[in-house]
Amino acid sequence: MKIRPVRAARGMVGAGNPLASAEGLAVLRAGGNAFDAAVAAAAVLAVVSPHECGLGGDLLAVVHHAKTGRTMALNASGRSPAAATVDRYPDGMPLTGPRSVSVPGMVGGWAALLEGFGTRPFGKLLSGAIQYAEQGFPAYDDLIENAAQRTASIFANPHCKALFFPQDRPLREGEMIRQAAAGRTLRAIAADGAAGFYRGPVAESMAHTVQAGGGLLCAADLAAFEPLWQDVMDAHFGEHRICTMPPSSWATAMLLQMSLMEAEGIAPLSQEAEFVLQGIRTRRQAYAMLEGCIADPDVAGEQARTVLNQHRAGLATGACPPAQPEGLHGMDTSNVVVIDNEGNAVSLLQSVFVPFGSGVLDPETGALFNNRMRGFGTRPDDPNCVAPGKRPAQTLTPVLVLKNGQAWLACGTPGGPGQTGTMAQFAARLLFHGQSMQDAIGAPRWSKTLVGDFILEDTASPALQQAVLKDEPEVKVAPWGSINFGSIVAIMRDGEGLVGCADNRRNAAMHGF
Repeated sequence: MKIRPVRAARGMVGAGNPLASAEGLAVLRAGGNAFDAAVAAAAVLAVVSPHECGLGGDLLAVVHHAKTGRTMALNASGRSPAAATVDRYPDGMPLTGPRSVSVPGMVGGWAALLEGFGTRPFGKLLSGAIQYAEQGFPAYDDLIENAAQRTASIFANPHCKALFFPQDRPLREGEMIRQAAAGRTLRAIAADGAAGFYRGPVAESMAHTVQAGGGLLCAADLAAFEPLWQDVMDAHFGEHRICTMPPSSWATAMLLQMSLMEAEGIAPLSQEAEFVLQGIRTRRQAYAMLEGCIADPDVAGEQARTVLNQHRAGLATGACPPAQPEGLHGMDTSNVVVIDNEGNAVSLLQSVFVPFGSGVLDPETGALFNNRMRGFGTRPDDPNCVAPGKRPAQTLTPVLVLKNGQAWLACGTPGGPGQTGTMAQFAARLLFHGQSMQDAIGAPRWSKTLVGDFILEDTASPALQQAVLKDEPEVKVAPWGSINFGSIVAIMRDGEGLVGCADNRRNAAMHGF
Protein backbone atom coordinates (compact mmCIF):
# COMPACT_ATOMS: atom_id res chain seq x y z
CA MET A 1 0.00 0.00 0.00
CA LYS A 2 1.17 3.53 -0.75
CA ILE A 3 2.55 5.37 2.28
CA ARG A 4 3.33 9.08 1.91
CA PRO A 5 6.35 10.42 3.85
CA VAL A 6 6.22 13.75 5.70
CA ARG A 7 9.36 15.91 5.87
CA ALA A 8 10.25 18.54 8.46
CA ALA A 9 13.26 20.54 9.56
CA ARG A 10 12.82 21.05 13.31
CA GLY A 11 10.48 18.59 14.99
CA MET A 12 7.97 15.86 14.27
CA VAL A 13 5.20 13.98 16.08
CA GLY A 14 3.45 10.81 14.96
CA ALA A 15 0.49 9.29 16.77
CA GLY A 16 -2.35 6.83 16.42
CA ASN A 17 -4.85 9.65 15.88
CA PRO A 18 -4.40 12.92 13.93
CA LEU A 19 -5.83 15.03 16.76
CA ALA A 20 -3.10 13.70 19.04
CA SER A 21 -0.20 14.26 16.65
CA ALA A 22 -1.45 17.79 15.93
CA GLU A 23 -1.56 18.53 19.67
CA GLY A 24 1.98 17.25 20.12
CA LEU A 25 3.18 19.42 17.24
CA ALA A 26 1.53 22.49 18.80
CA VAL A 27 3.57 21.88 21.96
CA LEU A 28 6.80 21.63 19.96
CA ARG A 29 5.98 24.84 18.10
CA ALA A 30 5.38 26.61 21.41
CA GLY A 31 8.86 25.69 22.64
CA GLY A 32 8.21 22.42 24.45
CA ASN A 33 10.52 19.46 24.01
CA ALA A 34 9.85 15.90 22.84
CA PHE A 35 8.79 14.74 26.32
CA ASP A 36 6.29 17.59 26.70
CA ALA A 37 4.90 16.88 23.24
CA ALA A 38 4.64 13.14 23.91
CA VAL A 39 2.61 13.71 27.09
CA ALA A 40 0.28 16.20 25.41
CA ALA A 41 -0.31 13.86 22.48
CA ALA A 42 -0.73 10.83 24.76
CA ALA A 43 -3.33 12.66 26.86
CA VAL A 44 -5.34 13.49 23.74
CA LEU A 45 -5.15 9.84 22.69
CA ALA A 46 -6.61 8.83 26.07
CA VAL A 47 -9.67 10.94 25.20
CA VAL A 48 -10.11 10.43 21.46
CA SER A 49 -9.05 6.74 21.36
CA PRO A 50 -10.74 5.43 24.54
CA HIS A 51 -11.18 1.96 23.07
CA GLU A 52 -7.39 1.72 22.76
CA CYS A 53 -5.93 3.68 25.65
CA GLY A 54 -8.44 5.40 27.94
CA LEU A 55 -7.58 6.86 31.35
CA GLY A 56 -7.58 3.40 32.92
CA GLY A 57 -4.74 2.12 30.72
CA ASP A 58 -1.00 1.42 30.95
CA LEU A 59 2.07 2.95 29.30
CA LEU A 60 5.51 1.75 28.22
CA ALA A 61 8.11 4.06 26.63
CA VAL A 62 11.71 4.21 25.47
CA VAL A 63 13.28 7.67 25.60
CA HIS A 64 16.55 9.33 24.60
CA HIS A 65 17.69 12.52 26.37
CA ALA A 66 20.09 14.25 24.00
CA LYS A 67 21.84 16.50 26.52
CA THR A 68 22.94 13.66 28.80
CA GLY A 69 23.02 10.92 26.15
CA ARG A 70 20.84 8.73 28.36
CA THR A 71 18.52 6.16 26.78
CA MET A 72 16.04 4.63 29.22
CA ALA A 73 12.92 2.49 29.40
CA LEU A 74 9.85 3.57 31.36
CA ASN A 75 7.58 0.80 32.63
CA ALA A 76 4.32 2.45 33.69
CA SER A 77 2.27 -0.72 33.56
CA GLY A 78 0.04 -1.15 36.57
CA ARG A 79 0.46 -3.76 39.26
CA SER A 80 -2.15 -6.28 40.32
CA PRO A 81 -4.25 -5.40 43.38
CA ALA A 82 -2.90 -6.44 46.78
CA ALA A 83 -5.85 -8.85 47.10
CA ALA A 84 -5.05 -10.64 43.81
CA THR A 85 -4.10 -14.19 44.75
CA VAL A 86 -4.51 -17.43 42.80
CA ASP A 87 -7.38 -18.58 45.01
CA ARG A 88 -9.36 -15.47 44.02
CA TYR A 89 -9.39 -16.78 40.44
CA PRO A 90 -10.47 -20.44 40.67
CA ASP A 91 -11.83 -20.33 37.12
CA GLY A 92 -8.81 -18.58 35.62
CA MET A 93 -8.38 -14.94 34.70
CA PRO A 94 -11.54 -13.27 33.38
CA LEU A 95 -11.33 -11.59 29.98
CA THR A 96 -13.41 -8.57 30.98
CA GLY A 97 -15.33 -7.15 33.93
CA PRO A 98 -14.23 -5.63 37.25
CA ARG A 99 -12.08 -8.60 38.32
CA SER A 100 -9.91 -8.11 35.22
CA VAL A 101 -8.81 -4.60 36.30
CA SER A 102 -5.26 -3.84 37.45
CA VAL A 103 -3.89 -0.47 38.64
CA PRO A 104 -3.96 2.01 35.73
CA GLY A 105 -0.33 3.05 35.16
CA MET A 106 -0.63 5.46 32.24
CA VAL A 107 -1.10 8.71 34.15
CA GLY A 108 1.85 7.85 36.37
CA GLY A 109 3.88 7.36 33.19
CA TRP A 110 2.99 10.84 31.96
CA ALA A 111 4.11 12.28 35.29
CA ALA A 112 7.40 10.34 35.22
CA LEU A 113 8.23 11.62 31.73
CA LEU A 114 7.65 15.22 32.79
CA GLU A 115 9.46 14.89 36.12
CA GLY A 116 12.44 13.30 34.41
CA PHE A 117 12.80 15.37 31.27
CA GLY A 118 9.88 17.74 30.67
CA THR A 119 9.91 21.54 30.57
CA ARG A 120 6.17 22.25 30.83
CA PRO A 121 3.71 21.57 33.69
CA PHE A 122 0.71 19.27 33.42
CA GLY A 123 -1.56 22.30 33.53
CA LYS A 124 -0.38 23.52 30.12
CA LEU A 125 0.03 20.16 28.45
CA LEU A 126 -3.44 18.76 29.20
CA SER A 127 -5.41 21.68 27.78
CA GLY A 128 -6.00 19.96 24.44
CA ALA A 129 -7.14 16.71 26.04
CA ILE A 130 -9.46 18.63 28.37
CA GLN A 131 -10.96 20.48 25.41
CA TYR A 132 -11.67 17.26 23.49
CA ALA A 133 -13.16 15.65 26.61
CA GLU A 134 -15.47 18.54 27.45
CA GLN A 135 -16.31 19.92 24.01
CA GLY A 136 -16.17 16.60 22.23
CA PHE A 137 -14.56 15.01 19.19
CA PRO A 138 -16.19 13.39 16.15
CA ALA A 139 -16.72 9.63 16.16
CA TYR A 140 -14.71 7.84 13.47
CA ASP A 141 -14.82 4.49 11.73
CA ASP A 142 -12.21 2.62 13.79
CA LEU A 143 -13.90 3.50 17.09
CA ILE A 144 -17.38 2.71 15.74
CA GLU A 145 -16.31 -0.63 14.25
CA ASN A 146 -14.52 -1.72 17.42
CA ALA A 147 -17.60 -0.87 19.49
CA ALA A 148 -19.80 -2.95 17.17
CA GLN A 149 -17.48 -5.93 17.71
CA ARG A 150 -17.39 -5.60 21.52
CA THR A 151 -21.06 -5.18 22.42
CA ALA A 152 -21.04 -7.90 25.08
CA SER A 153 -18.47 -6.20 27.32
CA ILE A 154 -19.75 -2.69 26.56
CA PHE A 155 -23.39 -3.54 27.30
CA ALA A 156 -22.40 -5.16 30.59
CA ASN A 157 -21.68 -1.69 32.00
CA PRO A 158 -24.51 0.87 31.67
CA HIS A 159 -22.15 3.85 31.69
CA CYS A 160 -19.95 2.34 28.98
CA LYS A 161 -23.05 1.51 26.96
CA ALA A 162 -24.41 5.05 27.30
CA LEU A 163 -21.17 6.55 25.95
CA PHE A 164 -20.61 4.24 22.98
CA PHE A 165 -24.23 3.32 22.20
CA PRO A 166 -26.25 6.49 22.91
CA GLN A 167 -30.01 5.82 22.95
CA ASP A 168 -29.14 2.13 22.44
CA ARG A 169 -27.85 2.73 18.91
CA PRO A 170 -24.35 2.68 17.43
CA LEU A 171 -22.42 5.92 17.15
CA ARG A 172 -22.66 7.64 13.79
CA GLU A 173 -19.55 8.79 11.96
CA GLY A 174 -18.96 12.45 12.78
CA GLU A 175 -21.26 12.41 15.83
CA MET A 176 -19.69 14.34 18.72
CA ILE A 177 -18.56 12.31 21.73
CA ARG A 178 -18.34 14.29 24.96
CA GLN A 179 -16.81 12.99 28.20
CA ALA A 180 -17.43 15.55 30.93
CA ALA A 181 -16.29 13.18 33.69
CA ALA A 182 -12.97 12.52 31.96
CA GLY A 183 -12.59 16.27 31.57
CA ARG A 184 -12.96 16.72 35.34
CA THR A 185 -10.34 14.03 35.98
CA LEU A 186 -7.92 15.62 33.53
CA ARG A 187 -8.44 18.96 35.30
CA ALA A 188 -7.57 17.27 38.62
CA ILE A 189 -4.37 15.91 37.06
CA ALA A 190 -3.57 19.31 35.55
CA ALA A 191 -3.90 20.90 38.99
CA ASP A 192 -2.27 18.26 41.22
CA GLY A 193 -0.22 16.04 38.90
CA ALA A 194 -0.34 12.29 39.34
CA ALA A 195 -1.61 12.74 42.92
CA GLY A 196 -4.83 14.13 41.45
CA PHE A 197 -5.41 10.71 39.89
CA TYR A 198 -3.93 8.22 42.37
CA ARG A 199 -5.14 9.84 45.59
CA GLY A 200 -8.20 11.71 46.78
CA PRO A 201 -11.67 11.75 45.21
CA VAL A 202 -10.64 10.39 41.78
CA ALA A 203 -8.88 7.36 43.27
CA GLU A 204 -11.70 6.73 45.73
CA SER A 205 -14.30 6.82 42.98
CA MET A 206 -12.35 4.48 40.71
CA ALA A 207 -11.81 1.98 43.52
CA HIS A 208 -15.48 2.14 44.54
CA THR A 209 -16.68 1.43 40.99
CA VAL A 210 -14.40 -1.57 40.55
CA GLN A 211 -15.18 -3.02 43.97
CA ALA A 212 -18.93 -2.49 43.55
CA GLY A 213 -18.76 -4.89 40.61
CA GLY A 214 -16.77 -7.49 42.54
CA GLY A 215 -13.29 -6.38 41.48
CA LEU A 216 -10.23 -6.22 43.74
CA LEU A 217 -8.76 -2.78 43.06
CA CYS A 218 -8.73 -0.53 46.14
CA ALA A 219 -7.63 3.03 46.91
CA ALA A 220 -4.47 1.79 48.63
CA ASP A 221 -3.42 -0.01 45.43
CA LEU A 222 -3.75 3.24 43.51
CA ALA A 223 -1.90 5.29 46.13
CA ALA A 224 1.00 2.83 46.14
CA PHE A 225 1.60 2.91 42.40
CA GLU A 226 5.01 4.06 41.12
CA PRO A 227 6.30 3.73 37.55
CA LEU A 228 9.63 1.99 37.04
CA TRP A 229 12.63 3.36 35.12
CA GLN A 230 14.68 0.51 33.64
CA ASP A 231 17.78 -0.03 31.54
CA VAL A 232 16.80 -0.60 27.93
CA MET A 233 17.09 -3.98 26.27
CA ASP A 234 19.39 -3.38 23.32
CA ALA A 235 21.47 -4.98 20.58
CA HIS A 236 23.81 -3.62 17.91
CA PHE A 237 23.20 -4.43 14.26
CA GLY A 238 26.02 -2.88 12.28
CA GLU A 239 26.23 0.81 13.15
CA HIS A 240 22.75 0.82 14.65
CA ARG A 241 21.83 0.20 18.28
CA ILE A 242 18.21 -0.91 18.67
CA CYS A 243 16.73 -0.08 22.09
CA THR A 244 13.45 -1.43 23.43
CA MET A 245 11.75 -2.55 26.65
CA PRO A 246 13.02 -5.24 29.03
CA PRO A 247 10.50 -7.47 30.84
CA SER A 248 7.68 -7.24 31.79
CA SER A 249 7.45 -6.65 28.02
CA TRP A 250 8.01 -9.34 25.40
CA ALA A 251 9.95 -6.75 23.35
CA THR A 252 13.18 -8.74 23.77
CA ALA A 253 11.66 -11.18 21.27
CA MET A 254 12.01 -8.52 18.57
CA LEU A 255 15.76 -8.24 19.14
CA LEU A 256 16.20 -11.99 19.45
CA GLN A 257 14.26 -12.58 16.25
CA MET A 258 16.45 -10.12 14.37
CA SER A 259 19.53 -11.78 15.83
CA LEU A 260 18.33 -15.20 14.70
CA MET A 261 17.63 -13.83 11.22
CA GLU A 262 21.10 -12.31 11.10
CA ALA A 263 22.69 -15.60 12.18
CA GLU A 264 20.83 -17.49 9.43
CA GLY A 265 21.63 -14.87 6.82
CA ILE A 266 18.88 -12.38 6.14
CA ALA A 267 16.60 -13.60 3.38
CA PRO A 268 16.71 -11.19 0.41
CA LEU A 269 13.59 -9.21 -0.41
CA SER A 270 13.80 -10.57 -3.95
CA GLN A 271 12.82 -13.90 -2.39
CA GLU A 272 9.64 -12.64 -0.75
CA ALA A 273 8.38 -16.00 0.44
CA GLU A 274 11.65 -16.88 2.15
CA PHE A 275 11.71 -13.46 3.85
CA VAL A 276 8.23 -14.14 5.29
CA LEU A 277 8.98 -17.75 6.17
CA GLN A 278 12.23 -16.79 7.87
CA GLY A 279 10.33 -14.21 9.91
CA ILE A 280 7.72 -16.73 11.02
CA ARG A 281 10.36 -19.34 11.80
CA THR A 282 12.58 -17.02 13.85
CA ARG A 283 9.62 -15.61 15.74
CA ARG A 284 8.73 -19.11 16.90
CA GLN A 285 12.33 -19.67 17.93
CA ALA A 286 12.60 -16.35 19.78
CA TYR A 287 9.46 -16.94 21.84
CA ALA A 288 10.53 -20.49 22.65
CA MET A 289 13.96 -19.32 23.83
CA LEU A 290 12.34 -16.70 26.06
CA GLU A 291 9.75 -19.01 27.60
CA GLY A 292 9.69 -18.43 31.35
CA CYS A 293 11.79 -15.26 31.06
CA ILE A 294 9.04 -12.68 30.57
CA ALA A 295 7.24 -11.61 33.71
CA ASP A 296 7.34 -8.93 36.40
CA PRO A 297 10.91 -7.49 36.54
CA ASP A 298 11.18 -8.48 40.21
CA VAL A 299 10.43 -12.09 39.27
CA ALA A 300 12.03 -12.57 35.86
CA GLY A 301 15.08 -10.49 36.70
CA GLU A 302 17.75 -10.52 34.01
CA GLN A 303 16.86 -13.86 32.41
CA ALA A 304 15.69 -12.38 29.11
CA ARG A 305 18.80 -10.21 28.86
CA THR A 306 20.97 -13.27 29.51
CA VAL A 307 19.25 -15.25 26.73
CA LEU A 308 19.73 -12.38 24.27
CA ASN A 309 23.33 -11.70 25.24
CA GLN A 310 24.31 -15.36 25.10
CA HIS A 311 22.87 -15.67 21.65
CA ARG A 312 24.55 -12.48 20.49
CA ALA A 313 27.84 -13.77 21.85
CA GLY A 314 27.44 -17.01 19.93
CA LEU A 315 26.91 -19.08 23.08
CA ALA A 316 23.55 -20.53 22.14
CA THR A 317 23.99 -24.16 21.14
CA GLY A 318 21.95 -26.61 19.15
CA ALA A 319 18.49 -26.17 17.74
CA CYS A 320 15.99 -24.00 19.52
CA PRO A 321 13.38 -25.80 21.63
CA PRO A 322 9.89 -26.23 20.20
CA ALA A 323 7.59 -23.30 20.61
CA GLN A 324 5.65 -23.15 23.87
CA PRO A 325 2.23 -21.57 24.44
CA GLU A 326 2.68 -17.84 24.57
CA GLY A 327 -0.23 -16.89 26.77
CA LEU A 328 -2.42 -13.87 26.21
CA HIS A 329 -1.02 -10.45 25.44
CA GLY A 330 -2.52 -7.05 24.75
CA MET A 331 -4.10 -6.39 21.38
CA ASP A 332 -5.46 -2.86 21.39
CA THR A 333 -3.07 -0.02 21.81
CA SER A 334 -2.12 3.38 20.46
CA ASN A 335 1.21 5.13 20.27
CA VAL A 336 3.20 8.34 20.01
CA VAL A 337 6.65 8.94 18.54
CA VAL A 338 8.49 12.27 18.76
CA ILE A 339 11.88 13.65 17.77
CA ASP A 340 12.62 17.31 18.52
CA ASN A 341 15.16 19.86 17.32
CA GLU A 342 17.50 19.11 20.25
CA GLY A 343 17.71 15.41 19.37
CA ASN A 344 15.44 14.19 22.17
CA ALA A 345 13.31 11.22 21.17
CA VAL A 346 10.35 9.31 22.60
CA SER A 347 8.60 6.13 21.51
CA LEU A 348 5.55 5.55 23.69
CA LEU A 349 2.71 3.02 23.66
CA GLN A 350 -0.35 3.05 25.88
CA SER A 351 -3.10 0.49 26.09
CA VAL A 352 -6.20 -0.81 27.89
CA PHE A 353 -5.34 -4.34 26.59
CA VAL A 354 -8.24 -5.63 24.43
CA PRO A 355 -10.52 -3.06 22.77
CA PHE A 356 -12.47 -1.22 25.50
CA GLY A 357 -10.43 -3.06 28.12
CA SER A 358 -12.52 -4.46 30.95
CA GLY A 359 -15.64 -2.72 29.68
CA VAL A 360 -15.94 -1.02 33.09
CA LEU A 361 -16.38 2.77 32.98
CA ASP A 362 -16.41 4.83 36.19
CA PRO A 363 -19.15 7.45 35.69
CA GLU A 364 -17.62 9.95 38.13
CA THR A 365 -14.09 10.01 36.67
CA GLY A 366 -14.64 8.89 33.08
CA ALA A 367 -11.93 6.23 33.48
CA LEU A 368 -12.42 3.24 31.17
CA PHE A 369 -10.42 0.52 32.89
CA ASN A 370 -7.96 -1.95 31.43
CA ASN A 371 -8.38 -5.72 31.65
CA ARG A 372 -4.67 -6.28 32.15
CA MET A 373 -5.21 -8.99 34.82
CA ARG A 374 -6.01 -11.25 31.88
CA GLY A 375 -2.28 -11.18 31.11
CA PHE A 376 -1.54 -13.34 34.16
CA GLY A 377 -1.71 -17.10 34.49
CA THR A 378 -2.80 -19.14 37.51
CA ARG A 379 -0.26 -21.97 37.38
CA PRO A 380 1.92 -21.62 40.51
CA ASP A 381 5.14 -22.64 38.73
CA ASP A 382 4.65 -19.97 36.05
CA PRO A 383 6.78 -16.82 36.65
CA ASN A 384 3.81 -14.90 35.25
CA CYS A 385 1.39 -16.39 37.79
CA VAL A 386 -0.96 -13.89 39.40
CA ALA A 387 0.14 -12.59 42.81
CA PRO A 388 -0.33 -9.36 44.80
CA GLY A 389 1.42 -6.25 43.51
CA LYS A 390 2.80 -7.83 40.35
CA ARG A 391 3.14 -6.57 36.77
CA PRO A 392 1.84 -9.00 34.10
CA ALA A 393 3.74 -9.87 30.92
CA GLN A 394 2.69 -7.85 27.88
CA THR A 395 3.80 -7.12 24.33
CA LEU A 396 4.02 -3.31 24.12
CA THR A 397 7.20 -2.78 22.08
CA PRO A 398 8.34 0.85 21.78
CA VAL A 399 11.57 1.15 19.80
CA LEU A 400 14.34 3.72 19.41
CA VAL A 401 17.32 3.19 17.11
CA LEU A 402 20.53 5.08 17.85
CA LYS A 403 23.32 5.83 15.39
CA ASN A 404 26.61 7.32 16.59
CA GLY A 405 25.01 7.79 19.99
CA GLN A 406 22.17 9.95 18.64
CA ALA A 407 18.51 9.15 18.15
CA TRP A 408 18.15 8.12 14.52
CA LEU A 409 14.75 6.41 14.45
CA ALA A 410 11.71 6.41 16.74
CA CYS A 411 9.02 3.87 15.92
CA GLY A 412 6.28 1.69 17.30
CA THR A 413 3.05 -0.07 16.46
CA PRO A 414 -0.10 -1.41 18.11
CA GLY A 415 -1.11 -4.95 17.26
CA GLY A 416 -0.97 -7.13 20.38
CA PRO A 417 1.12 -10.29 20.01
CA GLY A 418 1.96 -9.16 16.47
CA GLN A 419 3.97 -6.16 17.69
CA THR A 420 7.33 -7.86 18.09
CA GLY A 421 7.14 -9.52 14.67
CA THR A 422 5.89 -6.36 12.97
CA MET A 423 8.77 -4.36 14.44
CA ALA A 424 11.31 -7.05 13.50
CA GLN A 425 10.24 -7.25 9.86
CA PHE A 426 10.08 -3.45 9.59
CA ALA A 427 13.56 -3.06 11.10
CA ALA A 428 14.98 -5.86 8.93
CA ARG A 429 13.68 -4.18 5.79
CA LEU A 430 15.04 -0.83 6.90
CA LEU A 431 18.43 -1.76 8.39
CA PHE A 432 19.43 -4.94 6.58
CA HIS A 433 17.98 -4.20 3.15
CA GLY A 434 18.01 -0.40 3.06
CA GLN A 435 14.37 -0.01 2.08
CA SER A 436 12.77 3.38 2.53
CA MET A 437 10.44 3.79 5.50
CA GLN A 438 7.41 4.17 3.26
CA ASP A 439 8.18 0.96 1.37
CA ALA A 440 9.02 -0.96 4.56
CA ILE A 441 5.73 0.11 6.16
CA GLY A 442 3.61 -0.40 3.07
CA ALA A 443 4.89 -3.90 2.25
CA PRO A 444 2.58 -6.90 2.82
CA ARG A 445 2.92 -7.99 6.43
CA TRP A 446 2.67 -11.21 8.39
CA SER A 447 1.62 -11.29 12.04
CA LYS A 448 0.32 -13.39 14.93
CA THR A 449 -3.19 -13.32 16.37
CA LEU A 450 -4.35 -13.41 19.97
CA VAL A 451 -5.36 -17.06 19.63
CA GLY A 452 -1.95 -18.04 18.24
CA ASP A 453 -2.49 -18.14 14.46
CA PHE A 454 0.07 -16.78 12.03
CA ILE A 455 -1.59 -14.55 9.44
CA LEU A 456 -0.53 -12.99 6.14
CA GLU A 457 -2.08 -9.87 4.65
CA ASP A 458 -4.31 -10.34 1.63
CA THR A 459 -2.32 -7.61 -0.16
CA ALA A 460 0.41 -10.24 -0.67
CA SER A 461 0.44 -11.44 -4.26
CA PRO A 462 -1.23 -14.77 -5.05
CA ALA A 463 2.20 -16.22 -5.78
CA LEU A 464 3.53 -15.10 -2.40
CA GLN A 465 0.47 -16.47 -0.59
CA GLN A 466 0.82 -19.80 -2.36
CA ALA A 467 4.54 -20.08 -1.60
CA VAL A 468 4.08 -19.27 2.10
CA LEU A 469 1.14 -21.64 2.52
CA LYS A 470 3.09 -24.44 0.84
CA ASP A 471 5.63 -24.43 3.68
CA GLU A 472 3.32 -23.11 6.42
CA PRO A 473 -0.16 -24.50 5.66
CA GLU A 474 -1.48 -23.31 9.04
CA VAL A 475 -0.99 -19.65 8.06
CA LYS A 476 -4.26 -17.84 7.44
CA VAL A 477 -4.75 -15.01 4.96
CA ALA A 478 -6.35 -12.01 6.70
CA PRO A 479 -7.69 -8.69 5.40
CA TRP A 480 -5.39 -5.69 5.17
CA GLY A 481 -5.91 -3.52 8.25
CA SER A 482 -6.83 -6.39 10.58
CA ILE A 483 -6.08 -5.45 14.17
CA ASN A 484 -3.00 -7.66 14.62
CA PHE A 485 -1.22 -6.14 11.63
CA GLY A 486 -0.85 -2.96 13.67
CA SER A 487 -0.14 0.53 12.38
CA ILE A 488 3.48 1.69 12.41
CA VAL A 489 4.39 5.31 13.09
CA ALA A 490 8.05 6.12 12.55
CA ILE A 491 10.31 9.17 12.44
CA MET A 492 13.87 9.07 11.10
CA ARG A 493 16.70 11.57 10.91
CA ASP A 494 17.42 12.20 7.24
CA GLY A 495 20.43 14.45 6.71
CA GLU A 496 19.77 17.63 8.64
CA GLY A 497 16.01 17.13 8.77
CA LEU A 498 13.38 14.54 9.67
CA VAL A 499 11.18 12.23 7.65
CA GLY A 500 8.15 10.51 9.11
CA CYS A 501 5.57 7.96 7.99
CA ALA A 502 2.20 7.02 9.45
CA ASP A 503 0.75 3.64 8.54
CA ASN A 504 -2.65 3.88 6.86
CA ARG A 505 -3.79 0.53 8.25
CA ARG A 506 -5.40 2.52 11.07
CA ASN A 507 -6.07 6.16 11.91
CA ALA A 508 -2.43 7.20 12.46
CA ALA A 509 -1.05 10.57 11.41
CA MET A 510 2.25 12.47 11.25
CA HIS A 511 2.84 16.21 11.79
CA GLY A 512 6.07 18.18 11.55
CA PHE A 513 7.47 21.67 11.13
